Amino acid sequence: MTAVSTKSPESTKSLARFLVDARKPLLIMGVLLFLITGFGVSKLGFNGDFQKMFAKNNLDFQHFVSIQETYESGEKLVLLLAPFEGDFLEPKNVAMLHSVTEKLWELPYSLQIKSLTNYHQLRSTDDTLTLSPLLPDAEHIEPGHIDNITDLLQRTPSALGSLLSADRKVATIMVDLALPVDAIDRLPAIQAQEVFIEELSTGLERRFPGTIIHHVGGPALEWALLEVVSQDALFLLPICILLCLGILGFMLRSVIAVAGTILTIILSLIATMGIAGWMGYELSPLSLSAPTLVMLLAMADSIHLLTQYILERNLGYSKHDAMKRSLSANLKPILLTSVATAVGFLTINFSDSPGFHDFANITAIGVLVAFLVTMLITPGFVLLFNSVEQPETLQAKIGMGRLGDFVVRRYKWLFWSTVVVVPFIIFQIQTLEVNDDITGYLSDDLPFKQSVNFSNQHFVGFHHIAFSVDTGEPQGINAPSVLARIDEFQQWVELKGGVNRAQSYVDVVKQVHQVMAPEKAQIDPLPTKKNLASQYLLLYELALQDSNGLNSMLSFDRSALRIVVTLSALPSKDILAIHDESLSWLKSRLPNANITSGSRSMMFARIGNVIFSSMIVGTLTALACISALIVMGIGSIRYGLISILPNIIPPALVFGVWAILVGDVNQTAAIIFSVSLGLVVDDTIHFLCKYLESRELGYSAETSIVMTFQSVGVALFTTSVALCLGLMTLLFSSFIPNVTTAIMLASIIATALTFDFFFLPPLLIYFEKFFPFQQRNAYPLEEVC
Repeated sequence: MTAVSTKSPESTKSLARFLVDARKPLLIMGVLLFLITGFGVSKLGFNGDFQKMFAKNNLDFQHFVSIQETYESGEKLVLLLAPFEGDFLEPKNVAMLHSVTEKLWELPYSLQIKSLTNYHQLRSTDDTLTLSPLLPDAEHIEPGHIDNITDLLQRTPSALGSLLSADRKVATIMVDLALPVDAIDRLPAIQAQEVFIEELSTGLERRFPGTIIHHVGGPALEWALLEVVSQDALFLLPICILLCLGILGFMLRSVIAVAGTILTIILSLIATMGIAGWMGYELSPLSLSAPTLVMLLAMADSIHLLTQYILERNLGYSKHDAMKRSLSANLKPILLTSVATAVGFLTINFSDSPGFHDFANITAIGVLVAFLVTMLITPGFVLLFNSVEQPETLQAKIGMGRLGDFVVRRYKWLFWSTVVVVPFIIFQIQTLEVNDDITGYLSDDLPFKQSVNFSNQHFVGFHHIAFSVDTGEPQGINAPSVLARIDEFQQWVELKGGVNRAQSYVDVVKQVHQVMAPEKAQIDPLPTKKNLASQYLLLYELALQDSNGLNSMLSFDRSALRIVVTLSALPSKDILAIHDESLSWLKSRLPNANITSGSRSMMFARIGNVIFSSMIVGTLTALACISALIVMGIGSIRYGLISILPNIIPPALVFGVWAILVGDVNQTAAIIFSVSLGLVVDDTIHFLCKYLESRELGYSAETSIVMTFQSVGVALFTTSVALCLGLMTLLFSSFIPNVTTAIMLASIIATALTFDFFFLPPLLIYFEKFFPFQQRNAYPLEEVC
């Protein structure tokens, strides 16, 4: 075994003396430098576009973009209205719907508006196809107009299926949008739309009391995500800070410790976000949790330094000597912990999500910044004050010594009970399923989520899968065989559980055929000749008086068409199953066509599995790097390797319990394992460093364990409790990935502390029975770092 070198304590002591002796210039220069970097905060922007979560080389993302470009699928905003009483076949409610439809023409960035009151139905006059208003005068509704709607619903219920619910009590207004693409201009544009919709809703409820109005769509989702993360930043983050500081003050009973921690947190946050701004990072719903973690990690560094400082002061050392001893004892463990934590976050770059990359990189920067603040600035600030510390910290030290005695006495029972129970729980990880749903990222108390639930209840749902069938030749979609196969597919897929509707250009062809040749349509619902289908297409485009009117259904050269399959709220595995079966069906029936698929729902349904797969390499890399850091840091290959167990078992154990209690995880959980490896190593490094130092002094393994509990136990317990309770404030977030992060990380940190207190000591005792400790160096206790 390679023992701890004698050079390490002396070099650490020298550096500690320098940091204390040069504290004033370091404090002044450090504060100025970190404030200068803080100016970069103004350069941070926010990008709520869900596409930020996907890498450019992601196959699902590429298919989604390709389909969007081929079919000119613009963004939409959908309003849902429900009158106080009656349904939309009553004149008063039709008038209300017409009023809202007309008002929406004033909505910023709106291109086209569709509703029941401006719907045009197909008619045939002298072999000419025309589109005539379903309601010639929506302001003056007559009984005959209502009869027209009723007749159309009876003949072709699908014609109005997206505009009127089956019970006719909810109507929609669909708005096509042309929003800016650039993130700087896009956010104000979405904000202007949300303000307009809010004012419209307020006015509508005033004129028609009791009317229900909701709105959904991609831009509305972006705004909802921004509101959620903004609320977390404005309310939960300050609460988290105050809670942690309260815990710190209660446990350490030191005003100076709290003040020093506040300074560490503030400077670390300002500098981290400033550097991120200077580096051109954009904040997103995923990366906005980085400040919370930076704050918690900065607090952890400060707690380790200041807890030891208070203990030394209580032992009678002067404040300068106490700080030197605290720096000597903590500099190496905090450095190793910071680097290991940063490595854990940086390995998230192996994942397939740019949003997670930004989160990881910003947090990694924050971890290293927090280390510099803790070492260069915090000591100078604390030493400005002549603190008189309370003796309660010594009592906590005595209590930790008693806990160490208990662990040593019961080490056999603790070790073997862990060995028996833990593998069974970890084995349950194999039952975990990945389930990602973009709307599932929001809690049910949010207005947008309530709108989505309302839409799912009355219409076809928020999820869909788009299929593109490319025949490879201009006008190829008019081939009767292609039309027949698409129609057959739509009927087949609509019978599957969870599928609400399948729509395509074939529905238009069937309507035209029904109008132009009603007798033939009773026998063959689709034209049986290509030239007739081509003629129908031409007639329909002439009736639309807009050559672009079909570009959302057909490619420009009419070689390809798009099928949209709308789904209920389904788990990811069911969405993927429907997609795979549908794609297989289309490819087998249309072997000569090039068929692709893509949608937002598909991207999120698969992203969790993609990230889990990509993070296998990231997790192994994190484990290898962190293990190497521990080996180099403590100077022992053997003890570095056995430290892997108390680091890797806690996250695996939490995932196993999660599999038993919950059963599924979202994409956030894919990165938590790597992140947790960097976090839980904190306790292990501090414990092992102090244990090996005591063993070098010639103490037995049992006595060294008790001394380690007395030396670092208070700091480890205080840090873990503060981190856990700080993370638990995220339970009140309306952004579900934050809730998942809070529960899993807090559970892992608590489990890791438990393992370092109750499993690592027995493991060390058993380990030394087979591999006796070989003392290489002996030096007085006061020279041990």
